[in-house]
Amino acid sequence: MARKKELDADIEKIQVGISKKKVIVGTKRTLVELRKGKVGVIYVTANCPAVIKEDVTYYSKLANCNVVNLAYDNDELGVLCKKPFSISVVGMLK
Repeated sequence: MARKKELDADIEKIQVGISKKKVIVGTKRTLVELRKGKVGVIYVTANCPAVIKEDVTYYSKLANCNVVNLAYDNDELGVLCKKPFSISVVGMLK
């Protein structure tokens, strides 16, 4: 049950970040901002393609950024973020 509360807290952080305009949605935009050193935390969905997950973890290690693996699918994350499309990677700005 504790794991469920942690995931809900992560989703709440993403939703608050969206309202404050501190969230980057999408793989390409997140990787660009990650290379610039502007991203603090990256959220990756459960069914994110392996190639994208490898790129995100590689660049996050270089930038000393945390990667959080969510238990939600990319379609679910899109709905939770109130977007009409699926989302695989979300970056939270510092």
